Amino acid sequence: MKLFAREATTWIYNTVLSYVQNKEDAEEIIQDTLISALSGLKGFKNEASLKTWVYSIALNKSKDFLKYKSRKKRSGKIISINKADRDERAQYFEPSNFIHPGIELESKEQMDIIFTAINQLSENQKTAIILAKFDKIPQKEIADIMGLSLKALESLLNRAKSNLKEYLEGEGILVLNRIKMENKADKLIESIEYSRRAMPSAKFMKKIEDLALRYTTVADKVSLSTIMAIAATFLLLLTVNVMIMSKSNISSIGQSSDDIASSSIDLIPTKSLYYE
Repeated sequence: MKLFAREATTWIYNTVLSYVQNKEDAEEIIQDTLISALSGLKGFKNEASLKTWVYSIALNKSKDFLKYKSRKKRSGKIISINKADRDERAQYFEPSNFIHPGIELESKEQMDIIFTAINQLSENQKTAIILAKFDKIPQKEIADIMGLSLKALESLLNRAKSNLKEYLEGEGILVLNRIKMENKADKLIESIEYSRRAMPSAKFMKKIEDLALRYTTVADKVSLSTIMAIAATFLLLLTVNVMIMSKSNISSIGQSSDDIASSSIDLIPTKSLYYE
């Protein structure tokens, strides 16, 4: 279990971090993902690879978290109709709180603008960009994770890149001009292409190992109690069956004795026959 937990964490850490753009939130989601994966591991079917299955769980939990965060923030704000759709796509992301450790840019403002642009994408486009560009996952695997054909994924990635560039050259141009960035949108998009995968810290990996160990211990206790319950049920059924069989045998013995007695009486001559 510990080995699986470590491996799964290295698979999804960069994806979840890039998706929710907050280290503490990402670590919570990863732990939640691993609990779900560990609990479902015994029932896992080979309809998809184990890696694809874990990625799917992590992405769904990341999306659910952002939707929850969005609802929570919207409940305290009044949003105009024209601004609502854009805010929904942006997931109320506050880029000043996040620096991706795998992207090398000259200033934090550049980091802010690239993640603000990514958060303007639709959910599927954002997922595809993160898996393809931040996580460097082959397109065939991404298609499996997202449940798409290769052709549909290629089309989705092209639209995502086009929308990123459109945003960076539109709303993002003010920031790009202010920080005097040369090549503007193209350079920022290129920074995603050459990003490195973020890896979990040793401290977090130790927490993951402890989580796997605790879960394994609980699972073993559950398994033992289940086995004991099954054994107790079996012994009860066996006891009842023996009692039924014993009662049946006693009845049979009693019936046999009566038959023998009856047969013996028939064999004894009566007095009238004796004296004839």
